[in-house]
Formats: sequence, C-alpha cells, structure tokens
Amino acid sequence: MAAHRVSETPGRVDASPVHPAPPPAAPEAPTDRHAVDTSRTRRTVRYGLSIQFDARPDDTELARLIESTVWVNEAHPAYRRAAVSRSEGYHVALAVALALAQLAVDPAKEHAFVVAFLSRWGEAIERRQSRRRRPGR
Repeated sequence: MAAHRVSETPGRVDASPVHPAPPPAAPEAPTDRHAVDTSRTRRTVRYGLSIQFDARPDDTELARLIESTVWVNEAHPAYRRAAVSRSEGYHVALAVALALAQLAVDPAKEHAFVVAFLSRWGEAIERRQSRRRRPGR
C-alpha cells in the first residue's frame, strides 16, 4: 500500500503519495591511498516518521510501529467509524500516539504519553492559526 502524508488539520488526511528519496550514490574510491576525497556527496537525510495504511482484519491494534513507519490498520472498526464520521485525522493521531507509547515510555507511563502527545497535536493547530492572525502582516 502507498505511503500518505497526514495533514495537521483535524479530521483531514492528505492522500498525496509520499515518494522516498533515491538511495545515495556510492562514493568513488581514491586512486592514491594518501589522497583526500574532497568531492563528498551530500546525502539527503530524512528524520521522522512516515505513516502508511494497511488492512489487517484479524489485528486488534489500531496501528503498529515498524522501524520508522507507523502502519495504521484500515480494517479496524474504529478506523472505519472514523472514516464515516470524517475524523480520520484524529484517529490517525491517536493510533500514532498508541504505537509510539509502547516504545517511548514504560508501560505505567503510556497513558500520560498519549495524553501529552494528543495535547501537543491539538496545540499545533492553535499555533498555526495564531500566526495567521498577527496584526501587521
């Protein structure tokens, strides 16, 4: 299934595909063993998560984290309900928070992590709106 960008706008999922960067070219070996390679190629490095969707009807989890990709389970009843009510953005945020919580904190602190994650996610839209409303711009 293709990767998709997730919009920060609540309830909206941007379905534009995410295209991974091509692999970096291998550096050439110097011909002289004492030569210094001054033609270093800059590599494009992308830090962060990608979010992709797949259907796992037998899986009870909303999402799972594999390497740096959160896979959202489109077959989960909660995702289908979110799609019908046009609240996929919130569902994806919650699914990502739950998937990351298992890795980020001890089990006793997962609830606090999810609450803090969703709080920051919600605040992001407020910061964007306040930047638009600044007088003199």
